[in-house]
Amino acid sequence: MTSDKDDNENEILFFESELDSHANTCGVNDVARILEYSGQVVKVSGFANNMEVLQDIPIVKAALAFDDPETNETLIVILNVSHVL
Repeated sequence: MTSDKDDNENEILFFESELDSHANTCGVNDVARILEYSGQVVKVSGFANNMEVLQDIPIVKAALAFDDPETNETLIVILNVSHVL
């Protein structure tokens, strides 16, 4: 994680995200901007039986920014249904 400051002294944070191609839905953490909460929750389990099941995980609509290294454009990815992990 690195950070920088803009003219307003607001901290700008830079993070990396990873894609799990075996997941059947999206999970986000504090890197994402939560746009709205659905009011619904789910149980989330991993691929192995020995992994802890997470209870009451909120379903949200979230946004992530992607900086395209080839075009230098920042794209905003909207995840209409994701879980806050």
